Amino acid sequence: MRRIIGIIMTFVMTLGCMTFASPAAVSAVEIIPVYLNGEQIVFDSNDAQPQIFSQRTYVPIRKTAESLGLTIDWNSKTETLTFTREGVTIAHTMRSDIVYVNGDPKRFDTKSINKNNRTLMPVRMLAESIGSDVQWDNDKRCVYITTETPKIKSASASQTVISSGTEITLNAVAAGTSSVKFVDSDTKSVVAEVAQYTEAADGTRTFSCKVTPQNTASDSVIKTYYIYPGSTGGGYIESLDSSGKVSVMVSGANATTTTESTTETTTKEKSQKDDDSLGVQDDYESSHTRSIKINKTEVEIDEYVELTVKTDSEVNRVKVTNNFSDKNAVVSTYEKDGSDREFKVKTKLTKKGTIRLYVYISTDDGGYEDEYQTVVVKVYDEDDDSDKDYGDLEIIDVITPKGDVYKGETARVIVYTSTDINEVSIYDSDDNRMASSAFTTRKYSNKYKWTLDFEMETDDTEKFTVYAYNDDGDDTSETFKIDGESYSKNDLVLLSVEQKTKDVEEDEECKLVVRTTKSADRVVIKTDGGSELASSSSSSMNGSVKEFKVTIEARDAEEEYVAYAYDSDDDVDKKDFILDVNETEHPEILSVDLSDTSVYEDDKVEVTVHTNKAVEKVSIEDASGDRMDRTTKYDRERDDEYIWELDFDAEKTGSRVTYYVIAEGEDSDDTDEYDFKIKVEKD
Repeated sequence: MRRIIGIIMTFVMTLGCMTFASPAAVSAVEIIPVYLNGEQIVFDSNDAQPQIFSQRTYVPIRKTAESLGLTIDWNSKTETLTFTREGVTIAHTMRSDIVYVNGDPKRFDTKSINKNNRTLMPVRMLAESIGSDVQWDNDKRCVYITTETPKIKSASASQTVISSGTEITLNAVAAGTSSVKFVDSDTKSVVAEVAQYTEAADGTRTFSCKVTPQNTASDSVIKTYYIYPGSTGGGYIESLDSSGKVSVMVSGANATTTTESTTETTTKEKSQKDDDSLGVQDDYESSHTRSIKINKTEVEIDEYVELTVKTDSEVNRVKVTNNFSDKNAVVSTYEKDGSDREFKVKTKLTKKGTIRLYVYISTDDGGYEDEYQTVVVKVYDEDDDSDKDYGDLEIIDVITPKGDVYKGETARVIVYTSTDINEVSIYDSDDNRMASSAFTTRKYSNKYKWTLDFEMETDDTEKFTVYAYNDDGDDTSETFKIDGESYSKNDLVLLSVEQKTKDVEEDEECKLVVRTTKSADRVVIKTDGGSELASSSSSSMNGSVKEFKVTIEARDAEEEYVAYAYDSDDDVDKKDFILDVNETEHPEILSVDLSDTSVYEDDKVEVTVHTNKAVEKVSIEDASGDRMDRTTKYDRERDDEYIWELDFDAEKTGSRVTYYVIAEGEDSDDTDEYDFKIKVEKD
């Protein structure tokens, strides 16, 4: 949002100082060419054309907006245009000099106009509001708009070592484009042009297509695919900076490779002993392996670890699998160390908990070995402190109101403490007690949450101290500041947002009271990203203050919100706020270990399930939903996890029989699932 506001302010200043053409220089209508990312926008011959009015370049709205990727909505009753694109909403009322960017009003020195029944706007008003750069070329008398350069940020394949004729999926993560093209580097033929994508929170888009690489030669070959992003004006950008590529190894006709059946064997998981040791385990060592080293054994979630595997000269590939997903990391490149080879394998750890990596060795004459060596890694999440062990008499965190608090309004402070605390108080700088509580808002397994409200008695910055006491009367303290502010009753001021629903959980309805000065006509509640959640124009007076009642759905405990107050002239005041939401700890399966993944019919399969402590039941079901085993009591407890032992008889035969581990929380609808496949042969 700060970036958008900065762009708009730049727009305002630029409009005030930039001269596109003087009235004396143009005696007739001058058509101004407009280029978007180097390609000219072609306006329909029966439409208005870009031209200069009052020393500003105006453009037809619809064609320009569509070229910029904006979706347009027109309200004929209010004559309001609404443009949307990737989290940015722009609202503009015709013949007005105000543009609202995600609810924030910005005033300009020119207005939109209607010329010969065509709606025209200053080009900068549209382009710069979505972060595009606008430049005027006085010599060529044209306008250049530059959006984010389309680029392939990363590319991957669902499998990187395959046999000839195996169908795989190619994935490309791109920015600044709505289409990509996949090209076979050998034949230069187009594999697919894809305009369908999934969009991440950061605005990047993932495009996918399926390919079936072929190799009729006897030796393995590397197959490479290039990916090119689509340009805004059509076509694709094939420059080195914008494109990406992905390569896979396709085994030859006579090569031993990782087929579907051998994958089942080589990715099998053995029952692990309850061992806290991290790093390389001594459960197995191939005769071809010299050493295995890992760069770190404790990492943040979504980080990579790197394994350095030193082998003899007979090894041609190293594969690393894991116990939490089907994604494997395979490398066939190596560095020579005398007669030995050194393979470096990087793998991303996307699940919290104790993760087991399995290292497989492949040789020229035998393919992958059945046995593997285990490497144990601890994966933590800085944003999730449910497994942290806090000491005694500790104030963990103090959360104060966002922004200023007006004199006479309520300040809410949230305090987290260790579990030995039984009372919390807040004092001002004159040692006056402002609030106190002996009742926790929420008790977690490793901390307590306290919510305290008090009236702000000053319009200056005030220092406060929070004290936390235990049963013995011992205390600890922490200071914090709140900025006070005063206001005029005749101004449009949003005073406060009061949360009326106490002890609210995520996804539950939460009632709010928004307090404003009497000039406010309506209030709107939005997320920090600009999505509108609720609005109200119905109010009641409480003295000289208006109160609006609004109900929204409480989101994640870390979610930030913005309240807006509008008057009859659409002037606006806003206030950022957060809700006091109880963090919900959902059940989570951390890892699953199997006694074997290749068994005979009616053999017993033993399953060890590691979960977080929000899990109350664990069960195993087959693909048809029949329950194979269930337990409501964990077998062991270790640090931040429960360990559950289950077993079942393999009754159905097949090369890939699917089963599901289901972990339930206190609410039976709150579950986590993990599926695994085993090979069951007839006895």
